[in-house]
Amino acid sequence: MRAGSGEFRSGDRTTGVVSDEVRLVVRGADLGKTRRRVLAFAQMPLNGPELQDRGLHLRGIVQMMAVDRVLDAAQRAHIQAWAAERGFDAAYVDASIDSVFENAHFVTDPPRFNSRLAAEAFVREAAVVASCDGEFHPQEREWLLGAAKVNGIDAQAVLQVIEESPHGAGSSQV
Repeated sequence: MRAGSGEFRSGDRTTGVVSDEVRLVVRGADLGKTRRRVLAFAQMPLNGPELQDRGLHLRGIVQMMAVDRVLDAAQRAHIQAWAAERGFDAAYVDASIDSVFENAHFVTDPPRFNSRLAAEAFVREAAVVASCDGEFHPQEREWLLGAAKVNGIDAQAVLQVIEESPHGAGSSQV
């Protein structure tokens, strides 16, 4: 859809593009009242692979948080802040985090990104998420190395990222 070309409707969603800003309007019933929420994604890339990589990035950092089977408050806060900066709905992010262990459909394999740049950014962010709880667990290290392998990133480069993360040096057993 071209910028400024109007709107199209799909179910209970109305989506339109205004200049360089994408707006998603969601309408739903709340005790008989109509509620309307507008989410603006001012700097969101408009091509498919970049949007897919953004979603994979979120899923991957939630996976990283769950690798050690502990949902740490500092990790949650970091993921929520990252997602908010990129226009993700806070309720969606919270629901994703809260259901990570119970959701039988939640993929645990590391994400495979469309671009090397996105994969490298993910590895750096995932290392930060892993160390937010004050410890870089061996399971987190192995999962991150698996993510690097899936995305064609050199293991030594990942070990360097782990080493440079706030709590990577002493607890990563590199």
